[in-house]
Amino acid sequence: MPSVLVVDDDELTGSLSSDLLREGGFDVDLLSDSLQVIDALRKKSYQGVVLDILMPGIDGLTLCHKIKTDPAIKHIKVVMVSGKSFESEKQKAKQLGAAGFIIKPYDVNTFAKTIAEIIGEKMAPSGIAPKLDQPSAQAETKPSGLTVSSVMTVKILGSRSQNLSTPSQYGTHTPCITLSYKDHRIIFDAGSGLNLINDEFKNLGLREIRLFLTHFHLNHVDGLLSFSSAQTQDTLIHVAAAPEPTKNLLALIEGVLKVPGKPLPKARFELHELRERAYKILPGLIVHAFHANHPGTSLGFAVEADGRKVVYSPDAEIYGAEVTAFQDYDEKFSGICRNADLLIHDAHFTQEDYEKNKTLGHSGFLNVVDLAIRAGVKRLVLFHQDSLYSDTIIDRMVADTKQLISQKSSALICEAAKEGTEISV
Repeated sequence: MPSVLVVDDDELTGSLSSDLLREGGFDVDLLSDSLQVIDALRKKSYQGVVLDILMPGIDGLTLCHKIKTDPAIKHIKVVMVSGKSFESEKQKAKQLGAAGFIIKPYDVNTFAKTIAEIIGEKMAPSGIAPKLDQPSAQAETKPSGLTVSSVMTVKILGSRSQNLSTPSQYGTHTPCITLSYKDHRIIFDAGSGLNLINDEFKNLGLREIRLFLTHFHLNHVDGLLSFSSAQTQDTLIHVAAAPEPTKNLLALIEGVLKVPGKPLPKARFELHELRERAYKILPGLIVHAFHANHPGTSLGFAVEADGRKVVYSPDAEIYGAEVTAFQDYDEKFSGICRNADLLIHDAHFTQEDYEKNKTLGHSGFLNVVDLAIRAGVKRLVLFHQDSLYSDTIIDRMVADTKQLISQKSSALICEAAKEGTEISV
């Protein structure tokens, strides 16, 4: 009997995959903790391992790389099973040694047979596939309490997908926001908007800076080289981000800072590798890092302090009405931002353009609004609009948003991101 290890942090999908494989004649073990996978593979003789990509601890692509470069277990066939099915992910999985890639939601009638074909094992006669109820996507909205003083302040410094050469009321710079908590400042992303706080940081005399990067795509790091605080020798910049499966943080940050013809920043850099988990950054403030549905290794962040929650996810695709429980990203993200006081989310496309650009890793704005309503979010900021969109198009997006909110009888407050906007939470 062929033996397979299924690794999936989603209980619904992991149980379904395991049951289908058992029905197909496999000996199956199920793990939800990716940190236990390598030890498990070394302790038992498995013919195959089924990995999701978006998992806490170690993401599936990094696990695949670790498996295929470990002499003791590299013979085990790796099958990626994920709703994060961008072409770049498929190619990366193949390059890292995966034997196959199955897109969620998969066909329950052929899943076990497909796994058997990939790992080269014969399958027993199939039984009846188990039927699981899909959980409701409707979130419980907690009752509103008394108005109390703000805990955090978020300032938007840049939000466009590319730098603009023409003026716009919504701004011209690429992504960067700051979050203030008590006397502390935290920066999320280092797009060209980062340079709008040069004078502020200089006046504050800040010599220790905390920077969280969602990913290393150019428009999220293109302000770092010209950031004046990085040119001061007595400045320490903490950079927190996720490594890629084959590149550590040092290689990634050097790729940003080492530019031919330009001097290296004088500041000291301290690198902090992030996984999908919670981090206590300051007394009373926790940052939850989570994998975002975007090509490559990309994170979003949920910040919690004194009972308030801010979620920042600038590059991510919400699937919307077509989603199923077994595709699972929308469901997971809805849980992350449930009852958030503020959600800043990718709203790259108009809904018409999204229909033409699905699976590119960016969202249609109405899909985001609908999820925010169902998750009980209090305030939503539409972020990362296409740089080709005029102010008129973005104005129309906002108007359509208000119409949807009215139709849903929701209390959600929604706006498009504007440079310089400060939001108290």
